[in-house]
Order: sequence, then structure tokens, then C-alpha cells
Amino acid sequence: MVDAREALQRARKAPPIEARDEVHTSDIPETDFSVPVAVRGKYYARFVQASGLAQLDPDVREAFPDDETVNRTLRRVIEITNDLRSRGEIA
Repeated sequence: MVDAREALQRARKAPPIEARDEVHTSDIPETDFSVPVAVRGKYYARFVQASGLAQLDPDVREAFPDDETVNRTLRRVIEITNDLRSRGEIA
């Protein structure tokens, strides 16, 4: 990897643009930018599934000011559920 100091030294040693050979682009194919090839949200579902993100509904989101509150609340729900299961009160 090249650090900034080395890149600056290389740039100082490079010949001026006017002295450089002409770049031939004849072997590079033309690109048609009029046809959109990007698809918005193409990988969104896969990303959300792989990252473990959960999307909260707006009414639920209002009840939780931040991630820490959501996690603390869910941990408490898990704790209560496990306690009720151990006592046989829920299946």
C-alpha cells in the first residue's frame, strides 16, 4: 500500500502532462449511459437478512429513543418469557 508521502513523491517525479505519451483509447468499447443498468434496492433484502437488522414500525419506533433502549427492553422480554416457561406458565 502506498502512503500519502510516497504518493506525493511519485507525483513530483512524474513528467508533466504535456510531456506524456498520448493515451490510445481505441480498444476501449463505447459505453451507453442512456440505458440505466442500476437497480435501486436490488440487494436490500439480502443485506437486511444477513446483517440481522430489523425494521421497526413507526409507532414502535416512537416508543424507543435509541438502540440501547430497544435491546434492554427485548432482553427483559426474553428474561420474563424464559422465567414463565421454567415455571410452566407458558409453552
